[in-house]
Amino acid sequence: MRMTRESLLIATLVELADNLVDEFDVIEVLTMLCNRCVETIDIDAAGVMLASPAGELQYVASSSETMRELELYQIQTDEGPCIDCFNSGESIIDRTSTTP
Repeated sequence: MRMTRESLLIATLVELADNLVDEFDVIEVLTMLCNRCVETIDIDAAGVMLASPAGELQYVASSSETMRELELYQIQTDEGPCIDCFNSGESIIDRTSTTP
C-alpha cells in the first residue's frame, strides 16, 4: 500500500524524532531524510553536502550510489548545481524532465 504524501511526512517526522537522541548517527539521519525526500516529493535522487568551518563542501549523505558519485564529482571538479547553489546562495531548480 502506497502512503499518501501527508502520511509519509508524518512518518518521517516521527522517525526523525525517534532518531534524535543523545548518540544519534548524523549520517544515518541525513540518509533517511534523503530517501524520504525522494519518496515524498517525487524526485529521482537527493544528496547532502555540508560546508566545513573552512568553507569547503563535503559529501555527507545521499539516496543512492549514483547520487553519491555525482556529489563527489561536483566536489572534485568544483562545478555543478550544488557548487553553484553554495557559491551564490540561491536555489538551483532544474525544470527539465524526461517523465511525461
